[in-house]
Amino acid sequence: MPRRHDAFLAAAEISLAVESAAKSTGAIDTVATVGVCDVFTRRFVEFHLRLCIEIDAQPQGLEPDCCYYVTNAGRIIGIKRIDLDVDPPPDIAVEIDITNDSLSKFHIYAALEVPEIWRYDGENFQFYQRAGASYHKTAESSVLPGLKPQMLASALEQSKTEGQTAALAAFRKTLTGVSGLRDDPRRSS
Repeated sequence: MPRRHDAFLAAAEISLAVESAAKSTGAIDTVATVGVCDVFTRRFVEFHLRLCIEIDAQPQGLEPDCCYYVTNAGRIIGIKRIDLDVDPPPDIAVEIDITNDSLSKFHIYAALEVPEIWRYDGENFQFYQRAGASYHKTAESSVLPGLKPQMLASALEQSKTEGQTAALAAFRKTLTGVSGLRDDPRRSS
């Protein structure tokens, strides 16, 4: 429709152009969305007169498989929607790398100032601690001192053969023997 000139068609074309621009970067971490698209008309049947559109294009975006607040838990209790411009980042981000490798995302976590990343590849856990703009492997969690990657890997392997209940009970027992990691006495096994 080369001769059609209305705001609604323009909005559709802009939305497609935004998506195309984001895809053309070739980066897996580029996010571009059309967040608000309002079309104003004079009457119900008439052509569209003007358009208000908001475009959000961010070169960095990610979603961890899960994340945890430990030291900052008290600061986010009761918050329904976390805003990382105001609220602290999670203390731990967990990436499960069975089909995709998450190492390329680490610079984004560093920019967000996430202190620790745990990676699991289906067999092994690795812990990474932030040091400035990058991460380095570590043998023990800095957020949960005394917790080692092998402890989590062993518990997961045990859950595959003995079930989650037995693995959780054994994991709790292991934690009671680790300085700095004590199971909450209010919980029952």
